[in-house]
Amino acid sequence: MALQMIDAAGGTDADYEALMAPVSLPLIERRDDCLTIGDASKGADVEVKLFEATGKPVYRAVAQVPSS
Repeated sequence: MALQMIDAAGGTDADYEALMAPVSLPLIERRDDCLTIGDASKGADVEVKLFEATGKPVYRAVAQVPSS
């Protein structure tokens, strides 16, 4: 959700900094788990640490995600 808002705001680094954390981090408490893929990302690293701190699962490959 935050990425669409950042894009609509202009997509600059300043837009990213202003919107990413305030939008995505509060949503962590509503999510059950996390899938992180791709290269390192400061923002994703923060999210992963928050998931791990609350004991929620963090998957690092699609193959790790349980089927429903």
